[in-house]
Amino acid sequence: TAHSALAGSLVTTKNWVAAESAFAEAMRRSRSLDAVGNYVFLRLSAGKFDAFAREVFEEARAGDHQAEAPHRFLAFVLAEMGDWDRANAVYESALRLFAKDERAVRALQEQRMHWLVGRGDLDEAAASTINDAFNASILARLGAPGEAIAEIRRELADRPGSPNHRRDIALWAGHFGDPQLALAAMRTVVDAQPAQMLYVWMPQLKPMRQLPEFRAYMREIGMVAYWQKYGWPPFCRPIDEHEFECH
Repeated sequence: TAHSALAGSLVTTKNWVAAESAFAEAMRRSRSLDAVGNYVFLRLSAGKFDAFAREVFEEARAGDHQAEAPHRFLAFVLAEMGDWDRANAVYESALRLFAKDERAVRALQEQRMHWLVGRGDLDEAAASTINDAFNASILARLGAPGEAIAEIRRELADRPGSPNHRRDIALWAGHFGDPQLALAAMRTVVDAQPAQMLYVWMPQLKPMRQLPEFRAYMREIGMVAYWQKYGWPPFCRPIDEHEFECH
């Protein structure tokens, strides 16, 4: 619908408050999976991983079992909700289902690898099959953090690449203890593709979320105004009328 299209456009400009209102009107007119499915990414960007998001992706997966994205994002939501066993089962099922689709397998494997790292399952992560040269290189240096962070810094400086690549850089920087570098990379990702905010909430970026610069960035892009109007996520909470903290 026109309201859903408007809402999606508002998300791309990080106008989260107006997007929420537009999505509400779109879903009032039609509870189509398309409208609800687009709305869920606004909620995930705001750090709201809950039963609503899980059910949307479960419905999307059931409605089109041959589409890879609902499998991947269902697994992501389950992992963020702490249901790792089920998330892993969704990953394994999707990897079998899309075994002949190289792009789908790559996306699933890389996302699962980052979740394994975020959970601290480093031995299992190290055993992952990863086709991306940068991720494979850093994965091979899990036991050599000094080498890894030096390569990550060079990569962001010399070959920042696509938003997806910069997101990988940010996630690795978070894991190896450089939250400032992680934020520098993630800012460029969110500025280019605001819906990628959902990756900001992964476990390895917790130290990044605790930076005063992160809080300033959340104000700058209007996310704090969104939380104040539509509710705070589990990751952040108001301290008083003017201040908040994240973890």
